[in-house]
Amino acid sequence: YQRRVHGLNRPWSGWRQNGRRGRWPITEVVVVTLVHCVLQWWNPITEGDMTVALRMLFNQCMTNQNTYVCTASNSELYVSLGYAAVVKLILVILTFGMAVPAGLFIPSMFIGACLGRLLGIVLEAAQHDFNLFPECQVSRSCIAPGMYAVVGAAAALGGVTRMTVSLVVIMLELTQGLDFVVPLILAVLVSKWTADALSGDHSVYEAHIEIKQLPFLDPKTEPPMEDSAARLVEGQHLHVLPARVLPHDAARLLQSTECAGFPVVDSIEQMHLVGYVTRENLERALALAWAEDSSQTLPLVFAETPDDDDWASHLSAGPELSRYLEPVVLQVGDHCGTFHVISLFRALGGRCCMVTRGGRLVGIVTRKDAIRYLRDVQLRPAQSMTRALSASSLQSGPDSPADLRFTDVLRKSGSSRGDATSPLGSYGASSNSED
Repeated sequence: YQRRVHGLNRPWSGWRQNGRRGRWPITEVVVVTLVHCVLQWWNPITEGDMTVALRMLFNQCMTNQNTYVCTASNSELYVSLGYAAVVKLILVILTFGMAVPAGLFIPSMFIGACLGRLLGIVLEAAQHDFNLFPECQVSRSCIAPGMYAVVGAAAALGGVTRMTVSLVVIMLELTQGLDFVVPLILAVLVSKWTADALSGDHSVYEAHIEIKQLPFLDPKTEPPMEDSAARLVEGQHLHVLPARVLPHDAARLLQSTECAGFPVVDSIEQMHLVGYVTRENLERALALAWAEDSSQTLPLVFAETPDDDDWASHLSAGPELSRYLEPVVLQVGDHCGTFHVISLFRALGGRCCMVTRGGRLVGIVTRKDAIRYLRDVQLRPAQSMTRALSASSLQSGPDSPADLRFTDVLRKSGSSRGDATSPLGSYGASSNSED
């Protein structure tokens, strides 16, 4: 189930994100809703609310025997449960990531419960006809289809979300049955191991984070310790804002860039960091300056600088806009390791980090820069191995041995790592990096 959802929903969502279909979200919602109604209205299991259907599937048919799963025949249940699972699987693939909160929790539990209940009914019929388990009493069956539905719901949800302990607790709270602890634990563990083996350790949520390019730092990826923050800002072109700037210069900076914010420095020559102003605050400051000074000849003053001690400079100053400035910003030295920079992003949740050298601004690192750097770090081992294999194939001649051992490839990969061109682009890579 997880492999089908992950493997089919990802290209479908990517097409929705980048294709022409993403321009018509309302039309897509209406069409999917009509398909949803046409495919499900006639099935007694899928015609109502899924939470009510889950309660019906979890029913043991001991206290409440008036539900559909307790009164229908086995042949009818085979068709209804199988059809409900297939249709819900198709609808989950189509709707997850759509412009409405379609959800994944309840549909995954519903699909797992249908398949689990179907398996329980099959085993119950086989026990009745062939006596598969002789130790069971004749008077009552030891196979409870409702328990199979609970275990199936936990397994399906665990495979998609990769939840373990929390999922077992959720299922115990839903069912109020401590007798299900051991089967639930085994089902959740096996489903997670199977999902990790089939599609890696990334859940469907992480796949959608990559599709929508959200600035999420994966905690499972650690940067190399030897790279410094200077690598992240190497060759970077900075867009800075002086503490005293004319309104038309600030407006030109807004029009020529799409940056979310700008570092504020004391002067372009000194580049001493003063603070940070967001794009929205800079637009508000410009609106205020144009309202107070229609001639636009007085500079905007975001912070006091040493040059402002002159009395004449105060006479020619415009509106004081320090309330729009963020004087406390996240900053590190250029010698600081990338491991600490990314740890600061994860711990404090900032959007950007200033890199300074002796108090002078040398660059700015955003969360997206850190994400691209981590993605490039993951490509290092594969690219190093590819270069080693290519070099070994070019060097092989008629006198070379026919079988090149894998240890020789690893040795050549390690020796060529320092001389090879870095795959990190503008970030660069240390020559002695260990992958």
